[in-house]
Amino acid sequence: MLADYLSSTPTITIAETRMLRWMESAIVKFPRCKSDLTNKTNSTKTFNITLTSYEIEILAYLMCYEWAQPEIQNLLNLRQILGDAAFKLTSQANHLKEIRAFKNEVFSDAQYFVVQYTFDTADPNIVQSNQLSDLG
Repeated sequence: MLADYLSSTPTITIAETRMLRWMESAIVKFPRCKSDLTNKTNSTKTFNITLTSYEIEILAYLMCYEWAQPEIQNLLNLRQILGDAAFKLTSQANHLKEIRAFKNEVFSDAQYFVVQYTFDTADPNIVQSNQLSDLG
């Protein structure tokens, strides 16, 4: 009964739509992924391939980054409406600072993971030949 209620609630659809949008943006920010991230079915919200745990983790971080973008924009809009003085008196000012810090940290972590993933999944023959050419 609860499942029926939740599935009919428009909030679920809105959340799913937002998550799909965040996923699409995360995929764009992960162009060096060895798996074909375009091989997915949006209607079932599944990839048609098996992703590694590392690929899933990177996408999750990038989706968190995408979540933070509109949150920051909403708070900036609120600050414009309230004015700086009134905005600073509310907890929203601290919330904005925390979300910005979160966004920066998540993006930094995601970049680190993407670089690490790129090195981990690189063709060893190419890496070897590049190292030798640098020596000579």
